[in-house]
Amino acid sequence: MNKNWLIIGLAALSWPNHAFAWSFLPHKVIGQLAQNRLSPRTLEKVNDLLGPNIGLADIAACADQMRGGPITCAGAFRVPSLPASSAWHYISIPIDHSPSENTLGQYCKKGCVVDAVKQNLKTLSDPWTSRHQKQIALMFVVHFVGDLHQPLHDSSEFYRDAQGGDDRGGNNKPVTFIHKPTNLHSLWDGMVKERDIMQSTNIEKYAEWLENGDKGIARKDISTWLKGDLVAGPALESFAIAKGIYKEYNKDCTAAIAGDDNCGHNFKGKYRDAMQPVVMERMQQAGVRLAAMLEQALMQAP
Repeated sequence: MNKNWLIIGLAALSWPNHAFAWSFLPHKVIGQLAQNRLSPRTLEKVNDLLGPNIGLADIAACADQMRGGPITCAGAFRVPSLPASSAWHYISIPIDHSPSENTLGQYCKKGCVVDAVKQNLKTLSDPWTSRHQKQIALMFVVHFVGDLHQPLHDSSEFYRDAQGGDDRGGNNKPVTFIHKPTNLHSLWDGMVKERDIMQSTNIEKYAEWLENGDKGIARKDISTWLKGDLVAGPALESFAIAKGIYKEYNKDCTAAIAGDDNCGHNFKGKYRDAMQPVVMERMQQAGVRLAAMLEQALMQAP
């Protein structure tokens, strides 16, 4: 596991601030960022699958939108109702465990985001799968790689009482954010500042800023992002960050200093601001890795 992510996550959470998580717009930004990095040949294969004027950003949110029933993704292809896919958005690793790439399988017995990404990449590269199957697989890969990089999609706190069970990645943990009730998972699913995305004029320009801005990908050494297992690795990174999130949530407020911005279950606006560097880099990593995965999968496809 990359211990730097645990250090970053805990350090950022110790700052007096707040921000993170993937709603529709961040998923679209990740899709656009990945598409901008594709080789001409791979981009041509994406275009062949999706049709004219439809890109990865356009299909990035479909895996969430289909939860209500069958949809037509981006007006391009029909997606049937797949109730089992709800389990493919996350992996519930107990927050007190010490997972590794070799042990992730024990948390995926009923399906999980790690297996879902890998299986859909296989569908993309399989010469015997139909165009429609590849379209749906591409839709899932684009979305699930984003989920993989959201820490609370890769962790859960399990209860040690008679009922057992877990907190569903923070969904069962009530919090207040700027005096409004929500839950820990929803707080992180809405942590990306969508206002900043919209103020940049459009998703394309925001993705360009993530690539070439003053803290953009072009200014970073991303070689380490592309080492090892590009699916299991991000899950372990997210888990390490999640440990810091849970530590912050479970903070003993009786010992907190006066004016603590992030005491226990009460999060203030500064928390989002403090977490923005972590959020931005997770989006950047998701885009870079998604592009690399698609290069490999689609180059193998006929």
